[in-house]
Amino acid sequence: MIPILNFGLVGTLIMWQIVVFIVPFRFHAGDYSTNQNIPADEIREIVKVPWTTLMFIDYEEKYFEETDMEMLAPVFTEELKKLDGKRVEVEGFVIPLDEMGTAIALSANPYASCFFCGQASPASVMSIYFKDQKRKYEIDEYLYFEGELKLNYDDPLEFYYILKEAKEVEEY
Repeated sequence: MIPILNFGLVGTLIMWQIVVFIVPFRFHAGDYSTNQNIPADEIREIVKVPWTTLMFIDYEEKYFEETDMEMLAPVFTEELKKLDGKRVEVEGFVIPLDEMGTAIALSANPYASCFFCGQASPASVMSIYFKDQKRKYEIDEYLYFEGELKLNYDDPLEFYYILKEAKEVEEY
Protein backbone atom coordinates (compact mmCIF):
# COMPACT_ATOMS: atom_id res chain seq x y z
CA MET A 1 0.00 0.00 0.00
CA ILE A 2 1.34 3.45 -0.91
CA PRO A 3 1.01 6.00 1.90
CA ILE A 4 -0.92 9.16 1.06
CA LEU A 5 1.20 12.23 1.61
CA ASN A 6 -0.64 15.51 1.79
CA PHE A 7 1.96 18.23 1.68
CA GLY A 8 1.61 19.95 -1.66
CA LEU A 9 4.29 19.93 -4.32
CA VAL A 10 6.79 18.04 -2.17
CA GLY A 11 4.24 15.29 -1.60
CA THR A 12 3.43 15.21 -5.28
CA LEU A 13 7.13 14.87 -6.14
CA ILE A 14 7.63 12.09 -3.62
CA MET A 15 4.57 10.15 -4.69
CA TRP A 16 5.41 10.58 -8.33
CA GLN A 17 8.88 9.18 -7.82
CA ILE A 18 7.45 6.13 -6.12
CA VAL A 19 5.42 5.17 -9.17
CA VAL A 20 7.09 6.19 -12.43
CA PHE A 21 5.08 6.27 -15.64
CA ILE A 22 6.99 6.72 -18.85
CA VAL A 23 4.81 7.14 -21.92
CA PRO A 24 5.47 8.39 -25.44
CA PHE A 25 5.40 12.14 -25.90
CA ARG A 26 5.83 14.74 -28.59
CA PHE A 27 8.73 17.14 -28.39
CA HIS A 28 10.56 19.80 -30.33
CA ALA A 29 14.12 18.56 -30.66
CA GLY A 30 17.05 20.95 -30.63
CA ASP A 31 20.50 20.20 -31.96
CA TYR A 32 24.02 20.19 -30.58
CA SER A 33 25.56 22.97 -32.67
CA THR A 34 27.02 26.08 -31.06
CA ASN A 35 25.10 29.32 -31.31
CA GLN A 36 26.34 31.12 -34.44
CA ASN A 37 24.48 34.40 -33.75
CA ILE A 38 26.67 35.56 -30.85
CA PRO A 39 29.01 38.50 -31.53
CA ALA A 40 32.66 37.44 -31.86
CA ASP A 41 33.67 39.07 -28.55
CA GLU A 42 30.97 37.06 -26.70
CA ILE A 43 31.53 33.62 -28.26
CA ARG A 44 31.24 30.74 -25.84
CA GLU A 45 30.00 27.25 -26.48
CA ILE A 46 26.34 26.76 -25.68
CA VAL A 47 25.03 23.25 -26.16
CA LYS A 48 21.46 22.84 -27.36
CA VAL A 49 20.06 19.89 -25.46
CA PRO A 50 16.90 18.10 -26.66
CA TRP A 51 14.54 16.43 -24.20
CA THR A 52 15.33 13.06 -25.78
CA THR A 53 18.86 13.38 -24.37
CA LEU A 54 17.62 14.51 -20.96
CA MET A 55 15.09 11.69 -20.71
CA PHE A 56 17.50 8.92 -21.68
CA ILE A 57 18.41 7.96 -18.11
CA ASP A 58 18.04 4.98 -15.82
CA TYR A 59 16.72 4.90 -12.26
CA GLU A 60 17.83 3.17 -9.10
CA GLU A 61 16.20 2.90 -5.71
CA LYS A 62 17.98 4.99 -3.11
CA TYR A 63 17.22 5.78 0.53
CA PHE A 64 16.80 9.49 1.31
CA GLU A 65 16.94 10.73 4.90
CA GLU A 66 14.85 13.82 4.01
CA THR A 67 11.87 11.64 3.22
CA ASP A 68 12.76 8.62 5.38
CA MET A 69 12.04 6.30 2.45
CA GLU A 70 13.50 4.73 -0.63
CA MET A 71 12.76 6.59 -3.84
CA LEU A 72 13.86 6.43 -7.44
CA ALA A 73 17.05 8.36 -8.09
CA PRO A 74 18.46 9.22 -11.53
CA VAL A 75 21.39 7.39 -13.07
CA PHE A 76 22.75 9.85 -15.63
CA THR A 77 24.44 8.81 -18.87
CA GLU A 78 28.07 9.70 -19.56
CA GLU A 79 26.82 12.18 -22.19
CA LEU A 80 24.73 13.99 -19.57
CA LYS A 81 27.56 13.95 -17.02
CA LYS A 82 29.70 15.84 -19.56
CA LEU A 83 27.02 18.56 -19.71
CA ASP A 84 26.94 19.05 -15.91
CA GLY A 85 28.02 22.64 -15.20
CA LYS A 86 27.98 23.63 -18.90
CA ARG A 87 25.96 26.41 -20.54
CA VAL A 88 23.02 24.87 -22.37
CA GLU A 89 19.89 25.91 -24.20
CA VAL A 90 16.63 24.06 -23.68
CA GLU A 91 13.13 24.60 -24.94
CA GLY A 92 9.82 23.55 -23.52
CA PHE A 93 6.54 24.35 -21.88
CA VAL A 94 6.50 26.65 -18.84
CA ILE A 95 4.89 25.23 -15.69
CA PRO A 96 4.48 27.97 -13.06
CA LEU A 97 5.14 26.68 -9.54
CA ASP A 98 3.60 29.63 -7.71
CA GLU A 99 0.57 31.87 -8.20
CA MET A 100 2.76 34.81 -9.24
CA GLY A 101 4.31 32.85 -12.13
CA THR A 102 7.81 33.74 -10.96
CA ALA A 103 8.98 30.28 -9.82
CA ILE A 104 8.83 28.00 -12.85
CA ALA A 105 9.71 24.61 -14.18
CA LEU A 106 10.28 23.79 -17.84
CA SER A 107 8.66 20.65 -19.23
CA ALA A 108 9.00 18.62 -22.40
CA ASN A 109 5.20 18.34 -22.34
CA PRO A 110 2.28 20.73 -21.84
CA TYR A 111 0.80 20.89 -18.36
CA ALA A 112 -2.06 18.51 -19.18
CA SER A 113 0.44 15.73 -19.91
CA CYS A 114 3.45 16.72 -17.81
CA PHE A 115 4.88 14.52 -15.11
CA PHE A 116 2.76 16.15 -12.37
CA CYS A 117 -0.21 14.37 -13.91
CA GLY A 118 1.60 11.04 -14.19
CA GLN A 119 1.97 11.15 -17.96
CA ALA A 120 5.74 11.48 -18.35
CA SER A 121 9.13 10.86 -16.81
CA PRO A 122 10.56 12.93 -13.95
CA ALA A 123 13.43 13.55 -16.37
CA SER A 124 11.01 15.49 -18.61
CA VAL A 125 10.99 18.57 -16.37
CA MET A 126 13.61 20.91 -14.89
CA SER A 127 13.79 23.73 -12.38
CA ILE A 128 14.57 27.17 -13.77
CA TYR A 129 16.45 29.58 -11.48
CA PHE A 130 16.79 32.98 -13.11
CA LYS A 131 19.78 35.29 -13.11
CA ASP A 132 17.40 38.26 -13.33
CA GLN A 133 13.73 37.53 -13.75
CA LYS A 134 12.11 39.98 -16.13
CA ARG A 135 8.45 38.96 -16.18
CA LYS A 136 5.65 36.70 -15.03
CA TYR A 137 5.27 33.43 -16.92
CA GLU A 138 2.01 31.79 -17.95
CA ILE A 139 1.22 28.09 -18.06
CA ASP A 140 2.14 26.27 -21.28
CA GLU A 141 4.10 29.14 -22.85
CA TYR A 142 6.54 27.42 -25.21
CA LEU A 143 9.88 29.14 -24.64
CA TYR A 144 13.65 28.81 -24.89
CA PHE A 145 16.07 29.23 -21.99
CA GLU A 146 19.83 29.33 -21.58
CA GLY A 147 21.69 28.66 -18.34
CA GLU A 148 24.09 26.42 -16.46
CA LEU A 149 22.85 22.84 -16.32
CA LYS A 150 23.20 21.08 -12.98
CA LEU A 151 22.47 17.40 -12.55
CA ASN A 152 20.71 16.58 -9.28
CA TYR A 153 21.98 13.31 -7.84
CA ASP A 154 20.97 13.69 -4.19
CA ASP A 155 18.06 16.05 -3.44
CA PRO A 156 14.70 14.23 -3.53
CA LEU A 157 12.84 17.53 -3.12
CA GLU A 158 14.25 18.99 -6.36
CA PHE A 159 13.91 18.01 -10.03
CA TYR A 160 16.64 15.89 -11.65
CA TYR A 161 17.75 18.88 -13.77
CA ILE A 162 18.34 22.43 -12.62
CA LEU A 163 19.03 25.37 -14.94
CA LYS A 164 20.92 28.01 -12.93
CA GLU A 165 21.59 31.62 -13.88
CA ALA A 166 18.90 31.13 -16.51
CA LYS A 167 17.60 33.66 -18.96
CA GLU A 168 14.92 33.53 -21.61
CA VAL A 169 16.35 33.59 -25.14
CA GLU A 170 14.98 33.81 -28.65
CA GLU A 171 14.22 30.63 -30.55
CA TYR A 172 17.46 28.88 -31.47
